[in-house]
Amino acid sequence: MDGLPEHLCLKIFYLLDHQNLAAAHQVCTKWKVLASNNNLWSNLFKERWGGDHAAFYAPADSKPWKDVFEVQDRCDRLGLGLKIIREGGESGDYYLVHQGEIQRHLGSRKKTNTCRYLFVEFERRVHRRRFS
Repeated sequence: MDGLPEHLCLKIFYLLDHQNLAAAHQVCTKWKVLASNNNLWSNLFKERWGGDHAAFYAPADSKPWKDVFEVQDRCDRLGLGLKIIREGGESGDYYLVHQGEIQRHLGSRKKTNTCRYLFVEFERRVHRRRFS
């Protein structure tokens, strides 16, 4: 693939799943850069969890989609049972639910950045308790 233009390499990388993409990330510097492509990880997230989840979890400008994908994948693999639900329609409130119980009110639709932060922070705390 060394002789291929970058855009063709990316098209090939779009055919990979997240595990093979993570492996490609470790091959060489060129592949590391290609496998870190933000649009690639955004696409993988949408394929796995859907566009609605992607819209909600969309990272801030400084955080890459790869990191968001890894957090959500970890939650799935560890069976943390974390969910975020919305009550009250489009402008409703969000709640963090862990194993069927509401853990925290996350705010309204206008405060989704706060919601994302609280979700990630809660995931870290649950993970620490589980493995310490």
